[in-house]
Amino acid sequence: MIKGDVRMDELIKELNNDLKVLNTDRVGDEYEIHIEYIPEHVTYCPSCGQAATRQHSWKIRRIGDLPVYNHKVSLMIHRRQFFCDNKDCSRKIVTEKFDFVSSTGRRTKRLDEHLLDMAKTMSAIGEERVVRKNVANVSNDTILRMVKKNSTNKT
Repeated sequence: MIKGDVRMDELIKELNNDLKVLNTDRVGDEYEIHIEYIPEHVTYCPSCGQAATRQHSWKIRRIGDLPVYNHKVSLMIHRRQFFCDNKDCSRKIVTEKFDFVSSTGRRTKRLDEHLLDMAKTMSAIGEERVVRKNVANVSNDTILRMVKKNSTNKT
């Protein structure tokens, strides 16, 4: 277990300055970096806009990120859930949002950009072989979907 590794903190701060590293574990050939928002970070209800301060619970979400030292990286995001205390609001539970990953995504946006850059220079099957070794567990079908989605967004 690696605690307080400054380089990991710097890596995470590139995603968002309001994040802090709780701890870093090496599991096999992969790093697991446990992160959460700093306590001062405020989450707002997307329905009514009121600040949500009373914590309901928290969950861990696993997100793939760029490799470090030729090892795969999984961000173990500790997402807090809060009560929306606005009586007129239909939403009762509010979950923290992270701008560096889509709400249903399994990878950071910067990993997606890296995979798309690689797709410009090789086939999806070739990229899958290279990527699975030390970048991320991504299939050639996923790479093709990403390329297709990216080309549709540009037109």
